[in-house]
Amino acid sequence: YHEGTAQVKTRLFDIYRREYENFAQMNGESVALFSRFQSIVNKMRANRSQLPYDDYERAIKLLHALDRKVWEVKVAAITESPNYETLTVDELFSKLKSTEINNQTRAKLENPSAPTMALVSGTGSSSSLTLSY
Repeated sequence: YHEGTAQVKTRLFDIYRREYENFAQMNGESVALFSRFQSIVNKMRANRSQLPYDDYERAIKLLHALDRKVWEVKVAAITESPNYETLTVDELFSKLKSTEINNQTRAKLENPSAPTMALVSGTGSSSSLTLSY
């Protein structure tokens, strides 16, 4: 009774499916978008035992929901890879997370004291501030 009638579950599933279909990476959002996406999938699953999307379709949905300004090269590489047709959500997360870690590590090594978006360049007492996007 507390889970709702079949009609309520159908209505909730439709709401969550719309969230799924409209899913996109938000400005400044990291690969943490995976947890937001998984939350939507779990809500759909709670209201219907059989999802209309398999793991591959969910992975492709996530891949195409990524912000192209940030992930264009990685998306192209994944799309052109030989295992694209068997891509899973876990594999996609792994690929993106490792890229994000590499980028963060590289930025930190280039300038350990600089803010995330600013890289200081120059030598001695005269240095200039360069923003990287």
